Amino acid sequence: SESFSGRGQGDALDAGLHGTAASLAQRVEALEAAVGAACLRDGDDEDEDEEEYFTCAEDDAEGFESGPPSHGSGAPAPPSRGLVALSRDKWRSPDASIFLVRDEQYLNPSAGGHKQPSASALFDLVALDLLKTDPDALARTGASGIAPPPENVARCPDAYLLSPHGQRRLRSCPMVFILNIMVPGPTYTCLVTYWACPKGSSWEAALRQHREATDGEIESVRMLLEGDDEYPDTRFKLAPIVEKGPWAVRAAVGGKPCLLGTKVRVPIHRSPTRISDPGGVSGSIPPYVEVDVDVGSSTVARHVVGLAHGASKMLTVHLGVSSEPKVPEELPERILACVTLDSVDMAQPSLVNWPLVS
Repeated sequence: SESFSGRGQGDALDAGLHGTAASLAQRVEALEAAVGAACLRDGDDEDEDEEEYFTCAEDDAEGFESGPPSHGSGAPAPPSRGLVALSRDKWRSPDASIFLVRDEQYLNPSAGGHKQPSASALFDLVALDLLKTDPDALARTGASGIAPPPENVARCPDAYLLSPHGQRRLRSCPMVFILNIMVPGPTYTCLVTYWACPKGSSWEAALRQHREATDGEIESVRMLLEGDDEYPDTRFKLAPIVEKGPWAVRAAVGGKPCLLGTKVRVPIHRSPTRISDPGGVSGSIPPYVEVDVDVGSSTVARHVVGLAHGASKMLTVHLGVSSEPKVPEELPERILACVTLDSVDMAQPSLVNWPLVS
């Protein structure tokens, strides 16, 4: 009797579980159908997407690949236009308020020089390239066959600006800001971050309308876009924050912002107007300013970046860029652009064509 009763209860339990599983399967199918329909709607609405500002929308994940592409044999594929080496989940736009900047009274001797959280960044994060150069091709452009640092990546046919995705996203952008960190090694590795000004008739009008930029903040951007050769030494400031990583890296990097031009060589490349069909490559380059950081120009910088390079997959790092105010009219300070790098594998860049298009 007990055995029969137990079998009956077991049969009832099996039937109940089967019914529950069937119900869950139906719900999953319905959910997948709804998600699929939503994806189709999103994919068909490119014009609406183009009206958004250049924030890091999830649709930017299209076309982004992690690591060097292959062509079936396991070997890296030949370089092709528009490679983007870094997966979208490895970088994002942080809240600019994590960076402390000079307040309105910072230059007032009686106020004591206080800092405050920054307002939102003026430029929007668009994309990030992780590229490596062909040392043989690059060496042919340098004196005595020595490969120079790969500057002015904006004109590289394989970098983001000339990629199909970059052409679509930036076709009406009034200004792009690029930070190219050039890390030496057997071949140079370039960590290249792209930020864009919101859409508008000009970068100044766009920042005033969409970022409520003050006269002082407009002047700080103008210095970045039009400054002289002394700008990197006296104004261009990089603030690193290592949120997660080995103690040795956190200790070496520190947390204080620095004027980069006083530590390493920082050449700047500017194009105030759009360049159409550069070097015969179909497409155009929007107005841009590119700041190149030559890590190899300083022994100390090579050591610090070398530590971070080796531990890159364990690091979460926030980088903020600003123009250091020198007079009260330029205060309060504000972050121009920022990015978060999360567990980036610096050993997996994409090989790109070099030299650059003219």
